[in-house]
Amino acid sequence: MRRGKCPKKENKIVMGEWESEVPFIVCPPVSNGFCVGNLLNRTLGLLRKNCQSTLAVDSDVAAQENPFPEIVEMLVSKAQVHYENLSLSSACEAVLEIGNAGNSYMDERAPWSLFKKGDAAAEAASKDLIIILETMRIIAVALSPIAPSLCWRIYEQLGYSKDQYDAVTWNDTKWGGLKGGQVMAQPKPVFARKRARLKKRLHKTMGKAEGGRPLRQWQNIVSTSRRTF
Repeated sequence: MRRGKCPKKENKIVMGEWESEVPFIVCPPVSNGFCVGNLLNRTLGLLRKNCQSTLAVDSDVAAQENPFPEIVEMLVSKAQVHYENLSLSSACEAVLEIGNAGNSYMDERAPWSLFKKGDAAAEAASKDLIIILETMRIIAVALSPIAPSLCWRIYEQLGYSKDQYDAVTWNDTKWGGLKGGQVMAQPKPVFARKRARLKKRLHKTMGKAEGGRPLRQWQNIVSTSRRTF
């Protein structure tokens, strides 16, 4: 997959792919990564409960007169500049900022409360979920040069096939990819396998870790990350 001057998706970047488990825990972007996974999971859960996992309208329609897509567009442009400069860590952080913005939007709008009110409020809530899921789609595209396997797991839960994922380009970071009637997959944690491998490796290779931190404290970190999902 080519995105202008961005790295090819098939190039394996160990730190970015989050396959080297211990750096994944200690790097600053990891908390943002967990927020992205949590945002996807709870949004799909609400959609399943209230909308039968089906999008009511196109994401373009859902976002009419809503300024949130402009925030996403700005952060995508920021990430693209970092990619072009081969500043991969900065590109990753810019994309994950989109997830932070999505979480803030979700908390502010509180669609779970709007659904309870019914009628126009419930309709607005369903559009809020579509906006967040479109945001997740864009995150998956924009982060895929760094973490292709992770982003495929996100894309799959948005109802896309592997062929569709493999065919995306940087142009797919534009708002408007999700369409009304599209059925989302059942929500599941996107970091589950990484967490299992992390715990196994910690038990196998680490008696002590960074700064003399004992293994038990690292195990507590793993347990905390499990509760995140």
